Amino acid sequence: MITKLTNNSPPASSAIADELADLTPISTFRELEVFRFSGNDCPVTLTEIGHIREVAYRERGAGRGLEYDLDDLDTGHNAYIQLIVWDPGENQLVALYRYQLGSRAADGKTSCLRTSSLFDYSETFKKEVLPYSLELGRSVVNASARRSRLGFYAIWKGLGALLHIHSNIRYFFGNVSLYKTMPPSARDGLIRYLHRHYAPPEPMLIAKKQYRYNPGKEKMPGPVETGDLGLNETDLVYPVEPGEEDNPGNRIKRVNRLLKPNGETLPAILKSYMSLSNRIWFGETTIDHNFGDAFETGIIVPVQNIRHVIRKVFIDNH
Repeated sequence: MITKLTNNSPPASSAIADELADLTPISTFRELEVFRFSGNDCPVTLTEIGHIREVAYRERGAGRGLEYDLDDLDTGHNAYIQLIVWDPGENQLVALYRYQLGSRAADGKTSCLRTSSLFDYSETFKKEVLPYSLELGRSVVNASARRSRLGFYAIWKGLGALLHIHSNIRYFFGNVSLYKTMPPSARDGLIRYLHRHYAPPEPMLIAKKQYRYNPGKEKMPGPVETGDLGLNETDLVYPVEPGEEDNPGNRIKRVNRLLKPNGETLPAILKSYMSLSNRIWFGETTIDHNFGDAFETGIIVPVQNIRHVIRKVFIDNH
């Protein structure tokens, strides 16, 4: 049953500001402040995070069907660290992420990681990636914030700061969501493009059998959409338009051209990842029945592969 969203007694922005006043920003970007904290320590701010998440996800046909998108990993012993962008001038949360140190699961206790409910970790991943990684998730830009267009930029400044705080980190990983509102062939074509052009050296995030999704080979949950323009394998052979340089910008342009006949563009979070490098890795895809049947594709970002121009702005400049 889906709970109706209400505006009853939303957290006062002044109460959120009071909680954040006790913290020190780990980074700033154009007068926006980036904070990190445990949800156990900032309950008022966490409530607003849950509300913003659920509003954003439900607009895309996903979410948890509750008034607040909060789960067991937001509080308690296994609580993720919340990474948020705060606009002190407007008293608004602008962008949200949460993260967990992979090393917390390196002893085999992977239940503290969200991805472990959707993917099995290969032995290579457990030995060579997990101890040196941050799992990222629940990314949202608050569309109602006045400076929302700066949200992803500020979040990446925060991620850059985390690489200095946790100097042993070599990888980001997690899953990227595509929603049922995207026409099936556009979604499946996008997933096949990622699988073809961003395959890891070997399978690392392996979809659990009961949730695995093979694009174009399994029946879609829900009604079949009409007017859906298919992408064939010939469309997906080339990462960029023939004759163009193979770089992140041209890859993004290529994908947007392929999606355009379906009235779609590359989702913002996926665009932000693809802009980092041609050498990030997308793994297998699952269907998350606890998140509005969203399609979740595993992703690993080797930090050393991030382009110099991005490292200079968001990582090295701390």
